[in-house]
Amino acid sequence: MYKLIKADLLGHQQLLETEKIKQELSRFVQSEWRDIAIGKTLTFDRAMIIPSKELKNGEICVPWLDEQEKILNFRSPFLNSNGLCVSNNKHVEDCVAPDGKSLQGIIVVNDEDHKRIQARITELEALLVDVDFIDPAETESERQARDYDGDCIGVARASLYPNLTAEAELRNLPQNAYSPTVKLKKQSFYDPTDGTQPPFEKIAIHMSDSISVGIINNQVTALEALESEIEVLKTYGTLEQQSTYLDQVSKRYQSLFEQEHDKKPKPIRAEYKPFMQSVVALAENPNRTPEIIHQAMDVNRLMYREMIGEGCYQNQIAVDLFKSAKKPEMDKIRENSRYLYRDVNYIKDKKSSSVYLRTGITPKGYSPVELLISQTNKYFQESQLESRPIVQFKNLFKGVEFTPQQKFAAVAAKYEFDRKFNAAVRASRRRETESGPSAIVQTDSGRQLEITNLTRYGHPLIWKAQTLNIRLDEIKFTNSERPHKLFWTLDKKTGSRIVCEQNE
Repeated sequence: MYKLIKADLLGHQQLLETEKIKQELSRFVQSEWRDIAIGKTLTFDRAMIIPSKELKNGEICVPWLDEQEKILNFRSPFLNSNGLCVSNNKHVEDCVAPDGKSLQGIIVVNDEDHKRIQARITELEALLVDVDFIDPAETESERQARDYDGDCIGVARASLYPNLTAEAELRNLPQNAYSPTVKLKKQSFYDPTDGTQPPFEKIAIHMSDSISVGIINNQVTALEALESEIEVLKTYGTLEQQSTYLDQVSKRYQSLFEQEHDKKPKPIRAEYKPFMQSVVALAENPNRTPEIIHQAMDVNRLMYREMIGEGCYQNQIAVDLFKSAKKPEMDKIRENSRYLYRDVNYIKDKKSSSVYLRTGITPKGYSPVELLISQTNKYFQESQLESRPIVQFKNLFKGVEFTPQQKFAAVAAKYEFDRKFNAAVRASRRRETESGPSAIVQTDSGRQLEITNLTRYGHPLIWKAQTLNIRLDEIKFTNSERPHKLFWTLDKKTGSRIVCEQNE
């Protein structure tokens, strides 16, 4: 497509106004707006890492950048700020090949472990030298889970992003850093009781789980957004905004307490319930001073940090599924999702095929990305590209001779292509809002109706019954994720019901 557009710009400049080119350019502009909105405009250089014993913890060798310059570096993907290191650039001989030429496409990193750091501290203390560093909870190698089988890291001069650098340094102080993520030993697929190997198919299915990592990552991202939101509100928010935030969080936790006493109780995990109780108690204090509000926000922030730690631990298990028999505890991840006081919607909305074509993402809070989205929305404008009717391009084909049969065959081929293409587009759009199988039901009058999203509600009658007693109701509130206008209610003798969207 790039070559086509470039050739047209050098020639007649006619194809730019065709519908296909217009759509492709609109998609390009859309991706640019989306990247601006979610902060993907920061760019880093990338190269493969090799280790060096000449480098200490906190040092790195990026050959093309100046020595002693501070370097931002990370290994993708990283789930929290622990993975973003600020290192001093030091040129070492390991970046030079045996023939004396500089190695290309590499970054040299330290692989200093705790034993070597402690030995260095002991040696300096023996020489009566003041030691201005400590053995950290995690070395840089551990923070980025580095190994040397082709891994790459991203690097950039810290001076390019002074605010990001300052935050990275602040967040990685011992008192601010997240707890290290425990990395378990790989669990064998062999049965520990009798040493037998499970069927190959079972192992293959276990390894093919590519969904868990995404679900866990999204939850950790949401938790980090909510944690950062607290810091933003405490630093820049008005007293009214802070008080409103506390009301919303307290209301959510109170509803969770009520659900513990429903007919089908939903108990809150013991690890997090004390945090919620403390927040609610502070929110109900009749003397709600700024100090009380900040105290409640700090308690909530501590709970989020605990949940982030658990999410990172489960993520580490999930990324090792193809090497270990241990599975992440997805029931805990799903349960933790209930505790969030709101939906961090941009995580899903940024993947929508329509976002930043006509409208932007609607932020619902004060997390850093949502504030960036709000600013982007102020400047966003719908693409003004327009396409001309195809008939206006007929002069491009002057002198082309064809028979009536050839024209008929071309029209028939275009009709068939349009039919299949439109069906594919409809199926793709349905996949965004509908999951699993659907059911075709026929009414007494002979009209056929399709009921979708059956697996979402899990009612057994929809799979077993030959006839169904259903009621049609209107959905009053729709959105891009649930655009359906009607839902069906299926009554049983017990009075329970199933709700399914209907495709019109």
